Amino acid sequence: MRVAMIPLKVVPGDIPQNTERVIRWMARAAREAADLVLFPEAALTGLINTDDPTHDRALGIPRTDEALQRIAQATERFGVYVGLGFLEREGEGLYDSAVMFSSQGEMILHYRRITPGWHGMDADARTYRDGSRLGIADTPWGQLGVLICGDLFDEDLVHAMRDLEPRWVWVPMARATPSAVKDIPSWWEEERRAYVSRIRELRAWGFLVNLREPMPDHAFGGTLVVDPRGNLRAMTPPFHADMHMVEIPLDKREAFW
Repeated sequence: MRVAMIPLKVVPGDIPQNTERVIRWMARAAREAADLVLFPEAALTGLINTDDPTHDRALGIPRTDEALQRIAQATERFGVYVGLGFLEREGEGLYDSAVMFSSQGEMILHYRRITPGWHGMDADARTYRDGSRLGIADTPWGQLGVLICGDLFDEDLVHAMRDLEPRWVWVPMARATPSAVKDIPSWWEEERRAYVSRIRELRAWGFLVNLREPMPDHAFGGTLVVDPRGNLRAMTPPFHADMHMVEIPLDKREAFW
């Protein structure tokens, strides 16, 4: 099984351009024999929301949007499974969502982030809404679950996901560098340890993919791979925005990079 993780560099709010970037990366991953292609949180839309419903609703797209339809068609064309995040608009509501398409273009997973950290605590609940159900899907390589960003740090959600016994857990993120941080290497070392510690609790393969946004204090990119025993098996550093390909021989459930 070959997994391509892409810490996509997005243009916030430019859905056509972001969609083109996603499809180009899918094509490259397919050329390199990827089976599964994983993108970050809010990969199509960016996550520059302001808690102003008038502004932020315009960032969202419905689940039936043309952009997602194009990506579904591309999965069939390239023969890959694809997971990516986006701000989802449904009626007056806005969600931080993720979907996965099979290599036949079928949407096999639709998940709405449950933890509220993607918006302010005082944001208007009529617009800023959170999910209530865990996301898990059957794939040719076993069940795959998803936890979006801050979900990974919710003890109850992590335990509930672990109880479902997925073989793989995808963690799309849009984590930014705090503006007060001056020593990026030391800060990243602490961040990395925290992510690995949380993924270890899942007792599954964990694939963390972080968004890359244009400003230094916005989402910083990078990827992590953690095995079911909680060992960090591979990573790419902050501000990395290239494809990270990993290979997992399914008979041994061991990985080589």
